[in-house]
Amino acid sequence: AVSKLNKKTGIFETYSLNTVFDKNELDESTVLSLKVIDENNILVGCANSFLKLTINENGYDFIDLQAGFKKTHQRIYSIIHWKEDLYWAATKDGAFLYNDKSKKIKFFEHNPKKLNETISQGCIRINSIKFGLQQVLEG
Repeated sequence: AVSKLNKKTGIFETYSLNTVFDKNELDESTVLSLKVIDENNILVGCANSFLKLTINENGYDFIDLQAGFKKTHQRIYSIIHWKEDLYWAATKDGAFLYNDKSKKIKFFEHNPKKLNETISQGCIRINSIKFGLQQVLEG
């Protein structure tokens, strides 16, 4: 679940992941990272998925942002804003760049055959690679 403090009442509002996952998946839906986009939109990195929480006057919705993609990038340890509508996510298997406007994801992985052209092997620390990958994207 994700909780948000209501500053007016001092009470936490809880948004349950039960709306996204069935009972078998809930064990792997632990929230590992959050990134606030604005007051009503939050990116949520879980052990098994990448979601967007949208809060509106009718309640809330979780959107699976990896729907349609291979879910190899599990365990989203960190999410940071890079620029404009772009967000980096550090995962167990590499990193990806999420565009909140287009809803597209670009994956970056280790390739042992191209050591000088890809990210290094191991856990990704997104703060140390985000500016290095800028050259890959803009070059």
